[in-house]
Amino acid sequence: MKKTLIVSAALALSLSAGDIDVAVPFGGYIDYGSDGAKDSAYYGGLYVEGTNGVHKIKLQYSYLDIDYRFSDSIAQNDYTIAYENGSFKELLVGGGFHYIDSDDYLTDGGKILFLRLQKFSVYDFDTGLDIYYSKYSNFDPSLNVWQFSPSIGKFIKGCRYGNFYLNATYNYITFKSSRVTQTVVANSRMPVVSNRHTITVYEEYSSDNHSLELSATNYYGKFTTKGYVWFGKQAFAVRDGGFTVYNLNEVHKGGAGLSVNYDFSSNMGVGCSLTYEKFTDTETGGDTSMMVAGVSLNYMF
Repeated sequence: MKKTLIVSAALALSLSAGDIDVAVPFGGYIDYGSDGAKDSAYYGGLYVEGTNGVHKIKLQYSYLDIDYRFSDSIAQNDYTIAYENGSFKELLVGGGFHYIDSDDYLTDGGKILFLRLQKFSVYDFDTGLDIYYSKYSNFDPSLNVWQFSPSIGKFIKGCRYGNFYLNATYNYITFKSSRVTQTVVANSRMPVVSNRHTITVYEEYSSDNHSLELSATNYYGKFTTKGYVWFGKQAFAVRDGGFTVYNLNEVHKGGAGLSVNYDFSSNMGVGCSLTYEKFTDTETGGDTSMMVAGVSLNYMF
């Protein structure tokens, strides 16, 4: 795809080989429940970051391929670039851009802008705010989504089984439900080839979304273990500081996850994760779930 090549070249020019501090190739498999349109999926990608003084650049490319039960699969390329500035004492300022290149007509060409502010005391306490703006131009009219995610975190040091970091994040997502409704009415104007995966149950988008995530991370020797649980409702959500975007026709309704990373040395580690989430598939109206298993290799230069 032409636009895929253009975005890939732009990201490659953002960091030279000598600037890279961390490189993380990753991949995984998604198993969907039996009551939705989706059957299974796999994903993979590469995350890199580099630092030059007080400037840090983070880049990620990811690929997602979803198999559907009764129609053709969907492939999606996601590109993210983020910047952080550490010039200010105990204050982190950053932002970035996420772009979606997808076979899904409604969200193809989706653009996500984000801003991050974090006040912290090293290995003690932090509080922050992430702001996301998502625009999907193929909706009729275009769909604009705002997400505000304040968070608070606390380090607990000197425990018998290592150090802990506790975090709570609240997510507020707002958009106009009439835009989703009008998109459903306007399905006949979509390209015929792409009119296979559309929103048909739009009542789920009739109100703003609220959710709360609680997480605990343990640092013990060469192991880093994180567990989290979240409650509430999310549609068109952005997570992981802008690097993960849920753009398909789903309304997520809670989940939990566990990840474990092991450092073989100061330069290399391996990670694995398992995630479970409940969601409503608004293509079929069915309540279903997804189980995600992932692995990663971590290279520090």
